[in-house]
Amino acid sequence: MATGDSQQSHPDRAQIKTLTRYTDLANRQALYHVLRLARSCGVFDVLERGPCTVETLATSCDVDLATMRALVYLLCHLEVVEQYGDDIALAAVMRLRSDMNPDFGQTQWERLVGPAGGECVVRKCGTLEQAQRTVRGRMFEREWTLTPSALELARVLEMGSQRRGLEILDWGCGTGIWGLTLAHRDVQANVTMVDWLEPIETVKGMAESIGIAERVTCVAGKFSEVDLPEERFDLVLLANHLHLMSPSSWAPLLERIGTFLKVGGEVAVVDIFEGQQEGDLSRNVLALELSLEHPEFQICPPTMLQEQLIANRFGKPRFSHLEVPPYLFGVMLAAKEPA
Repeated sequence: MATGDSQQSHPDRAQIKTLTRYTDLANRQALYHVLRLARSCGVFDVLERGPCTVETLATSCDVDLATMRALVYLLCHLEVVEQYGDDIALAAVMRLRSDMNPDFGQTQWERLVGPAGGECVVRKCGTLEQAQRTVRGRMFEREWTLTPSALELARVLEMGSQRRGLEILDWGCGTGIWGLTLAHRDVQANVTMVDWLEPIETVKGMAESIGIAERVTCVAGKFSEVDLPEERFDLVLLANHLHLMSPSSWAPLLERIGTFLKVGGEVAVVDIFEGQQEGDLSRNVLALELSLEHPEFQICPPTMLQEQLIANRFGKPRFSHLEVPPYLFGVMLAAKEPA
């Protein structure tokens, strides 16, 4: 039986919990540098050519064998590589790396808060327009990851069944993932894509690749200068814009979009909204990233958007989460009412 003195010699549960959390935090910091080390010494580049043994990997990367064994163990823990017998191979998630984002955002965060090992300083923001171009450009690079959300949007809108044969306008379409997905789901729909020249060229290629180019009209130019027919469209898609705008600028944007809609036509505002617990971490990381880019950027408050749509003479808005990874997006739908 333990005596009172021996009981006091052991840390209590609160101390153990605190120490465990400290160790966990230190390990998380170490794992970040594990990824950096693996990238810098060429581990991922070697494995992209095919599986190999730890010995071959160490030789190819000019790293001693003991260091490589420890590194591979930690990379397996991170689930970025996998071990099959004696062979090491890239995990499927690493196939999602792109030439534009090979470091999973490291370069972006160093731009915002400074490089690892240096002084962490929140940099001064540029103009709102400069920040918008920066963030939208980065969004284009990874917009292909939103395919599940775009497919879920098509399901929620019941494209091809409840909504069929629509004239769709995708305003600020980016690479086209949202509007092209809707048009692909509804084989009778036509879609007009509006954005700068660079993303529009991407849209044209995507439309060709999925076989709907004959139903896609592309318009390149500044949003303020694009000339489109009034009351032409049944559905206007506004995706991933409001969190890059001051709420004070929502009203004129919705006013202009309303001129393109037929009476009874609908605006579908797709944006990042709170409410999906699975996406809480990703959403708050994004919220920090946005606020560092420009103080006017913020996650879209749904009640504020509802009020603005009604103020812009749209009918009662309806909202639905897009309940698929990354669990960030929702759609607010409202119909244009008669003047």
